Amino acid sequence: MQTKTAQSAVILEIGEGIAHLTLNRPEAGNTITAELALELASATQSIEADGSVRVVLLRGAGETFSAGGDLKTFAAQGGDLPRYLRETTTYLHAAISRLARMDAPVVAAVHGIILVSEDQSPARL
Repeated sequence: MQTKTAQSAVILEIGEGIAHLTLNRPEAGNTITAELALELASATQSIEADGSVRVVLLRGAGETFSAGGDLKTFAAQGGDLPRYLRETTTYLHAAISRLARMDAPVVAAVHGIILVSEDQSPARL
């Protein structure tokens, strides 16, 4: 079994043919940063290279699968934002492309708050 520390933005555990891939920024709603995208790209590369993986379970730690991009981190980039977004999306695209091409099925356990009513009152999944 392979494991990254709980301090990682992405945790990968592989055992018994199952790759557990967890977005691990629950305090920030698992929002996407360049660090998370890079770790996700690295984890998907490890999964792709591991011939024992028969299925991938993708989930988010905490109460939300992912609330999207980390706007606080984006705002902190100032004039360097275009470069930061290119870097982030490059890593994210690599990870998503690997997941899409895998022979193993990928199951996403998506949960969190969604807008369901006309007045946009949130409801938990």
